[in-house]
Amino acid sequence: MALVGAEVGVSLPVSSVAENIVDKHVRFVEISDRYELVQLRMALAEEI
Repeated sequence: MALVGAEVGVSLPVSSVAENIVDKHVRFVEISDRYELVQLRMALAEEI
């Protein structure tokens, strides 16, 4: 949630997270039942 609050990240949390986080910089939006599939790619920096 820190990255989301800093406006550099997104998250798809379970509903219990939305019920327990209080942060004026984070907004939870429910996903409707109808949606299109999207590709998600992630990157992980190699440890130095």
